[in-house]
Amino acid sequence: MDDGAHARLRTATRAAHDVVDAAFARFDLHARDGLAGFLGAHHAALAPLWPAWRRFVEEELRLAAPDYPAMLAADLAELEVPPPAPVAAPDGIGDAAVGYVVTGSRLGLATLARQGFWGQTQGLAGRYLQDDRGRAVWAGLRDWLGDQPAATGDVLAADAMRVFTVFAQAARQAG
Repeated sequence: MDDGAHARLRTATRAAHDVVDAAFARFDLHARDGLAGFLGAHHAALAPLWPAWRRFVEEELRLAAPDYPAMLAADLAELEVPPPAPVAAPDGIGDAAVGYVVTGSRLGLATLARQGFWGQTQGLAGRYLQDDRGRAVWAGLRDWLGDQPAATGDVLAADAMRVFTVFAQAARQAG
């Protein structure tokens, strides 16, 4: 059994991840309002987390950080929906924990994009959902975690759960 940092982090945060999945499951991505709510919630959650995520990706992983907030803003503008106010993120969340949650979310988003969404059938770009550069960042994160002592997963878990809480709060607040 893999007992490395990634396995420990994934196990420790499974329940928080499930809460976020359930919070976002209420959005029907095949309906305009559902897509707008989903994208708005992601925008509200990413806004306060973006600097930490970008810093982790660029400085720790040494990769280009796709500008997800700009993609979300463009997608929302195309839907003629103003970006929502950011949710408050707790102070002191470590960059690596933000990196884990935000980067991991790209895997789920890729699955959702393959299932289709309202914007595709309406000729909208779907920049955020269809961006595939997150796969390279995920590979870099997995390599980074593989180079860390197993206990790093335990250390990152508390902060990662706080990041999941930011996403869950944003989903609950979205209209």
